[in-house]
Amino acid sequence: MMILVSGVGVGVYLVGQKQQLNPKASDQGIDLVITPAQLTKKPDEEFQVTVGVDPKGQGLTGVELYISYKAEDLLLESIDKGQVLTTVGSPSKIGPGTGSITLLSSTTPPTTGGTLAVLKFKALKLTTGSDIAVDSTKTQISTPKENTNALGTTKKSTVIIANEAAAVPSIQPIIATPSASIQPTEATSSSSVYDFNNDTMINSIDLSVMYSGWGIPKTDLQLKTDLNKDGVVNGIDYSAFIVHFKN
Repeated sequence: MMILVSGVGVGVYLVGQKQQLNPKASDQGIDLVITPAQLTKKPDEEFQVTVGVDPKGQGLTGVELYISYKAEDLLLESIDKGQVLTTVGSPSKIGPGTGSITLLSSTTPPTTGGTLAVLKFKALKLTTGSDIAVDSTKTQISTPKENTNALGTTKKSTVIIANEAAAVPSIQPIIATPSASIQPTEATSSSSVYDFNNDTMINSIDLSVMYSGWGIPKTDLQLKTDLNKDGVVNGIDYSAFIVHFKN
């Protein structure tokens, strides 16, 4: 919460004194978007996401930004200003599952969009999806024109934490010759786990099923391709499958 005050040559700003601004209709509000929308990281890997803002021509005098995340999955290491609002009204504060910073315009309130803040995280443990979101119950945005909270819609970022980044492997084409060819394998009782479509053959159809479920599998058929049952279909599963495909 905050109050609006005017200053000579610097416009109207948010300050730490607390006064609730009235909410503004979301279709008229200023949106905050965390990007990228989805990313995959390994445990102990550091990464950054950005909070973007589009003032929609209204002019932006200040933002009291609150971020929420799962402390058991992620560690928020820092919150830094972007290029849209260049004055820090209140330094960043970080606690388990939350972080905040207040940013103000230093001269003329900006009317064009860009990066509001940069968040640095560290991935902690394996998970199929952990959200980084703007806490819309606390975040407030002020503009020069009216005494309302101009916050509109918000968009989150989802982090997948896996032992191996979920990138589709590059497979070089093989020219079929008598000395170099890949033949489908007839499934036996011991290898049937790799026969995803249960046609008694381990072939290109099963490989296509694996590709369709790459990353986070959704259907029951795609879930079969998560061979090590870690919630992610990636190079580990591919390495286990291709051995049987080539036999």
